[in-house]
Amino acid sequence: MFVGVALPELAALTTRLREGLGDHAFEALLRPAETMTIAAIAAYAYGQIDRARAELEDAG
Repeated sequence: MFVGVALPELAALTTRLREGLGDHAFEALLRPAETMTIAAIAAYAYGQIDRARAELEDAG
């Protein structure tokens, strides 16, 4: 897996998430992301950033 080699901290995070959620839940959450285009992934990431910024602004 390229990501695990290029960004080892992501491999560790993936392991922790799988252990915490369990295999079934982890795979169910991962499945929709497997078919996303790069553009869709970028749009999702930007949306999450915007959401986090709005929450931080609301928190003051």
